[in-house]
Amino acid sequence: MNYSFDVEALVKNSGLTTRQIKELIKEVLSEFPSDPMMQELHLRRYVKFELSRKAAVQSKAKSAR
Repeated sequence: MNYSFDVEALVKNSGLTTRQIKELIKEVLSEFPSDPMMQELHLRRYVKFELSRKAAVQSKAKSAR
């Protein structure tokens, strides 16, 4: 996939497994087969969501100590 933004770096630093990333890309490609911008947007949204979810879990764990 060609991206307008550095989505590859975002995905690489997301902490998602290779399998999760492949499944996500497959899903995005099937949902938006002819719209690269929507593919990129949904990929970015999902990764950002996962990063914020992980940050919230880590924050909650720190405050429980």
